[in-house]
Amino acid sequence: MPKSVIGVDIGSTAIKVVEVRGRWKGFDVVKAVERQLPSDNGQLCPPEQAGQALRELLSAHAIRPLQVVSAIPAHATFVRNLPLPFRDPRKIRDVLKFELEPHIPSPIEDVIVDFYKIRDTDAGGCEVLAVAVPKTVMADHLRVFDVAGLSPEIVDWEIFGELNGYLAWRLRPTAAPVALINLGASKTTIAIVQERRLQFARSVARGGNLLTESIRQRSTLTTAQAEALKRSERDKERAQIAEPMDAFLTQLAKEIDHTLLAYSARSEGETEVQEFVLLGGGAALPEVIAFFGEQYGVATTAFDVEHRLFPPAPLALQPHAGLVMPVALGLALRLASRQAPGLNFRQEEFALRKSYEEIRGQLLSLGGVAAFLVGLALFDLYYHLHNKEIHYAQLQEQVEALFRETFPDVRRVTNEVAQARERLREIETNLRGVGSLSGPQGSSLEMLRELSVRLPQNLEVKITDLTISTEGIGISGETQSFDGVDNLKQAFAASPYFDEVKVSQARAGTKGVEFKLAITLKKP
Repeated sequence: MPKSVIGVDIGSTAIKVVEVRGRWKGFDVVKAVERQLPSDNGQLCPPEQAGQALRELLSAHAIRPLQVVSAIPAHATFVRNLPLPFRDPRKIRDVLKFELEPHIPSPIEDVIVDFYKIRDTDAGGCEVLAVAVPKTVMADHLRVFDVAGLSPEIVDWEIFGELNGYLAWRLRPTAAPVALINLGASKTTIAIVQERRLQFARSVARGGNLLTESIRQRSTLTTAQAEALKRSERDKERAQIAEPMDAFLTQLAKEIDHTLLAYSARSEGETEVQEFVLLGGGAALPEVIAFFGEQYGVATTAFDVEHRLFPPAPLALQPHAGLVMPVALGLALRLASRQAPGLNFRQEEFALRKSYEEIRGQLLSLGGVAAFLVGLALFDLYYHLHNKEIHYAQLQEQVEALFRETFPDVRRVTNEVAQARERLREIETNLRGVGSLSGPQGSSLEMLRELSVRLPQNLEVKITDLTISTEGIGISGETQSFDGVDNLKQAFAASPYFDEVKVSQARAGTKGVEFKLAITLKKP
């Protein structure tokens, strides 16, 4: 378990950081800190300024993290609940982008996609929550940490930060559905949890800033004064903002009603939400808890109301500071707890490049050890043959151990350096092979998609072998008739990516007609 993990929650108006240290059973919250972000007329803080603010926040509180977890805000993502006819995670990941593509407004190649399995369904299927992040959003997010001199090991989704923070606080969750309502500055998220699992999630563009603006418009106050009036606990000042407060909460309740209705339709009305747990800075407003309790007639409470996770002392926190910390806490628990669920958008071009870099570093170390081994052997020839043999044997064991640690799949080791160099060349070749097809046909994955799209839906085909190279595509398989082979040829020949489609073999087999197709790709 890591010695120190920090969760970083970058909101629209502030950065929240929670440092956690794992122990044998559970964890300890070491520090919980917050810093307001500079804003310009309501515009989001640029990544460079946010990164500098994060660097200064960590420096001011002497936080030196060994591992970092961050999250993409819910409102910056596309989310869909998808039913699938199988449960194998590898199959789900293979088809996820194709299943999600019709449901999002962006080209599928411009997003990073991950999924969370909600539940198993009948006939071996399942329901998954698919989340897509635009690559531009991911790049800006990582830019913040690059400026701060950090590299998150996991980039999760904000909702799972809320979920893990809730599970850390509510050690024995009830079996009935619970709605986590995170009242933020620029948006509100609604996550429905049942039996420790996320069931449904939605983000609405209605947060505390709208209430502040409504107060400002009804008075001659500045935005800062309206915000201070909103936060005041004096009865007289609460009465002054009663009308905009009621209007704001009423409109927010309508959005929550839509979410609860969508969840009820998905669950076929079998379960209804039995409790509201309020998070975020908006949960500290005095009217909020009473409003939700009266509006929905269910138990309503604030997160960490007893200050168990975030006590004012010794963390030196304000009384309501714990309300804004659950996301950062839940993110830190992704690495501090083996049971914490979540996503990871560090994929494709944003993946941590540890595997290749570590192999390269270990190879250099291996070469250095080998060079030292040779030098030591030559030196020992002048002094004592026996000592030379002892040192050589010890170093040889170190080299082999390092090689086996780096390449555990190699069973027979004959020449560590030569075999390591050969494996590195294979890795470099494989890396170049992914997406290396040139011209209009694009990558190998796009070729698979083109074949799938062109395959006639009413034609029963069994593919027994598929080969894709920079020169062309080879397909072997079986179908019901020779006409089926001809139909398959004509369907592929209609693709703008293929230059020529030939039937290199077609013969009657025991289960139909066996065929081989040779497809030549169009040159750029």
